Amino acid sequence: MKSFDKFSKKQLLLSFCTLFILSIYGCEEEEQESVKKILTNQERVEQINTINSLVTEFESSHQILKRHINLSGKQRMLSQKMTKLSMFLYLEIDREENTKELLTSAQLFDKTLVEFKLVDDEKIKHDIVEVKKVWQPFYQNIQGIIKYPDEGKYINYIIEHNEELLKLSNQLVESYVASNKDENYLDKYKFEIVNIAGKLRFTSQKITKEKLLVEKFGLMQYEPKIDESIALFESSLSTIQKGNEAIGIPKASDKEIKEQLKIVENLWMELKPIYNKTPLSSEDFKILKKNKLLLQEADKAVSLIENKAEF
Repeated sequence: MKSFDKFSKKQLLLSFCTLFILSIYGCEEEEQESVKKILTNQERVEQINTINSLVTEFESSHQILKRHINLSGKQRMLSQKMTKLSMFLYLEIDREENTKELLTSAQLFDKTLVEFKLVDDEKIKHDIVEVKKVWQPFYQNIQGIIKYPDEGKYINYIIEHNEELLKLSNQLVESYVASNKDENYLDKYKFEIVNIAGKLRFTSQKITKEKLLVEKFGLMQYEPKIDESIALFESSLSTIQKGNEAIGIPKASDKEIKEQLKIVENLWMELKPIYNKTPLSSEDFKILKKNKLLLQEADKAVSLIENKAEF
């Protein structure tokens, strides 16, 4: 299009020169019509360019919205991952490695929250403010446990308030999804699929957190929550792989996405028996470390779904 557009502008310049000469020296009617035709073609090119520009702007706004749904969905995951890593520090599990990962996760959450673009939507603006209110003291306690991992007050605060941060982060995701006013069915289901795929990430971390709370902290009230998180992970994975007519979600058809979801499924089938087992042995905890790999592969699946034109 660029080379054609450049050529057509040259045509237009020549046409104006021709019209100027013809206006002085006169011309036949047939020649005048020929010049007008060139000018009409240029007008069509300009109209096409305008349409293309509007389409690009439309696609860009939709891509930005998908990106924000993905990013806010990642905040849900980080709220649970940070809690899990904080417990690892307190329990003296791979402290050096987990300290670095916790610091990186906290900085990413903070940076992403700051960089969220405020769209022209009062609900989203409100949700961002609410997340920030809960995040600030939570972040302070994350920094506290990084410096003083043996002090119980930091881990107690994180355990007590992480679900509130998760709830508000999830609310922000739902608000981004709801902000799409387009009635186009294809666009609606794409946004919802990014949201559902993102649930694989945060539930993978939430389940491990809940298992640690039961096994290592003796908080048995979290035992039913493990079953709820397992059910959410499996229903989310099934919806993306097989579709769900009730909520208007088609099954995955893209080869690369299907293959990536299969990798996630295989890892999940390896980890699920550990989540259902009580008590866990030292060997079980070694297998549980594959939770990190499950998160990485689930994140790859979400990125594919976000960036591919077709699902």
